[in-house]
Amino acid sequence: MLPSTEPTLDELLNEPIIRQLMASDGHTSEDIRALFRQVSKREVLLLDDDDNAGMTPPPAHICETATRAAKICCLR
Repeated sequence: MLPSTEPTLDELLNEPIIRQLMASDGHTSEDIRALFRQVSKREVLLLDDDDNAGMTPPPAHICETATRAAKICCLR
């Protein structure tokens, strides 16, 4: 049995279905890369903060769920 690995960001962004979805939403792969860079910088700042020492950022699916919930909440 082969070990399972998660796809890289490049692999995901090169998938035809992902490219179609991004295009329909008006986004490009560079938009997504810029978002990842921005989030990465925030995580570094968060982890460097003494008040947050030892904390790890939540998994991406938790962040996505929270973001989606916040958008729904704000649209009401």
